[in-house]
Amino acid sequence: MVCAIHTFGSASTALIVAGLVYFPMPGPNEPSKNRITWSWRVYETRYRRQVALTLPMHQYTKKTACVERSIEASADNTFRTKHSSSRAPTKGKFMVKFNGINHLAMATGDMDSTIRYWRDLLGMRLIAGIGMPGYRHYFFEISENDLIAFFEWPGVEPAEEKDHGAPVKGPVIFDHVSFGVETEEDLWELKDKLAAADFWVSEVVDHGFIHSIYSFDPNNIPVEFSYSVRGEEVRGNPVMGDSAPSAVAQEGAEPNFGKWPEIESPTPLEERMVYPGAGSELFHGTKK
Repeated sequence: MVCAIHTFGSASTALIVAGLVYFPMPGPNEPSKNRITWSWRVYETRYRRQVALTLPMHQYTKKTACVERSIEASADNTFRTKHSSSRAPTKGKFMVKFNGINHLAMATGDMDSTIRYWRDLLGMRLIAGIGMPGYRHYFFEISENDLIAFFEWPGVEPAEEKDHGAPVKGPVIFDHVSFGVETEEDLWELKDKLAAADFWVSEVVDHGFIHSIYSFDPNNIPVEFSYSVRGEEVRGNPVMGDSAPSAVAQEGAEPNFGKWPEIESPTPLEERMVYPGAGSELFHGTKK
């Protein structure tokens, strides 16, 4: 686990961006009660990430570290909260239950055109937004459980157009994302909406268990919209159509937890601390 902790001079509040924690170091004229005492252990890591931000701040130092126990502040300025849980720590004896994709984070250089597409064309509500000069992070509602989010940074340009599923070489981490729709009528409605808005959209494609259309958003993100064909549910009846599956794939659909080390020292309840991240100020206010 790698945490990047940056401290900035001449800043009056903690800045927390995209899960990275930014706490201010006091300026020469600030009272000592504002000073923050750090308690951490620096872990050797295989990779050290360099994070470049365009922010109205200066005199910063970078430290790549993981918080071991706590980040302590003055008595009137607590940056951590207790984690509430009714379940005692276990040693991995239960299966984690996922409830969907909380959010998929993308990047854009034009948040306005992104809002026009995802909110006003596709109909996904813009449910949260945070930002400051040089940085925005907005969230759109896909469904009751799933969101898609966008960072906006200066200088981001639309990606080079790449067809969905087209083979590539070299560094790559993403091909396309598919959004499920409730009915086949929804699929045709989306196809007509995209065409009317002058976005390229494919014909409806039959994949057996889903019917899909393909398109691109204003950032050239390859998107797919899929309707699950009734009676062809692969979740209940997994299938493997690979002509030469690997030995690992042939182990089957169910998780094989024995391939990873078991938890030996679960985090005790009294040590479970939750630190503020970007967006916490929307619900808890900004700590002064």
